[in-house]
Amino acid sequence: MNLSALLLCIAVVFVPSASAQTWPNKPVRMVAVFPPGGSVDTVARILSFQLTKQLGQQFIVDNKGGASGSIGTAMVAKSPPDGCTFAVVFDTHGVNPSLIPNLPFDTMKDLAPVMIVGTSAMVSAVSDCRIQGFQGSNRCGQTESRRGLIRHHRLG
Repeated sequence: MNLSALLLCIAVVFVPSASAQTWPNKPVRMVAVFPPGGSVDTVARILSFQLTKQLGQQFIVDNKGGASGSIGTAMVAKSPPDGCTFAVVFDTHGVNPSLIPNLPFDTMKDLAPVMIVGTSAMVSAVSDCRIQGFQGSNRCGQTESRRGLIRHHRLG
């Protein structure tokens, strides 16, 4: 064994171990950014139950719905950056900056993505309508008498 390897072994033995703080060291707040009873709330409650069980620290679901999830997200963006406040968001989180003027937070600067919990299929469908300039299916052409009428539904 050469001298540098011996010194390295001695240094490792005598270096005090780093006392890293375990996470989480206090209850964790999971902000579901939609009202209770919806899919975001359900996912947050399933996650909080399992995380509490596995990590031994309480994960609390706090529903802060409104404005397509931006009210709860703003609350998370303003919380202390201690790793104990998370937002459980939906797809509206990605489009809110372009749809809601003057959001009280910057999605890219004030928040950090942690993980994707799940995805769901999204579809845009047209039924009984005529959209001017749309060269779509013949079904739209069957409603000439209701030209310009578009039925739609949105979440939030």
